[in-house]
Order: sequence, then C-alpha cells, then structure tokens
Amino acid sequence: MNLLTVKRKKKCLEIDIITLEAAADEKADNAEKSRDIKKLLIESNALRRVARAKKTEITEIDEQIAKLEKLLKQ
Repeated sequence: MNLLTVKRKKKCLEIDIITLEAAADEKADNAEKSRDIKKLLIESNALRRVARAKKTEITEIDEQIAKLEKLLKQ
C-alpha cells in the first residue's frame, strides 16, 4: 500500500467517525425526548462502538503512515 492510499483511507475513516458520532448524539438526544429510550440508547451505543473501532483502525494507519514516510526518507 502506498502512502497516498493510506492517507486517503485515514481521511475516510475520520469522516466516518464524525458521521457516526453525530448520529449517536442524535439518537441519544431523541432518546431523551422519546418513550423508546431503550431502543435509541442501544442504537446510539452501537454507533459509538463502531466509531471507537474506527479510531483504533486510524491508530494502526498512523503507524503505517509513519513507517512509509520513514522508508521514503531513506
């Protein structure tokens, strides 16, 4: 995988995380206003779990970027 591809993947993951967290916040807000609190909180928590997994993936990608940049400097 080349550096540009890895950086693009990271950017896509960052956008996904922002979208997931916004959706989770919306679900939590709706849960406060709704009678279906349990369902909305479960959905909100599921979105947050996916966002956390993607953050972990970004950490791994950052490591790949660092390795690729180091190789390019040699």
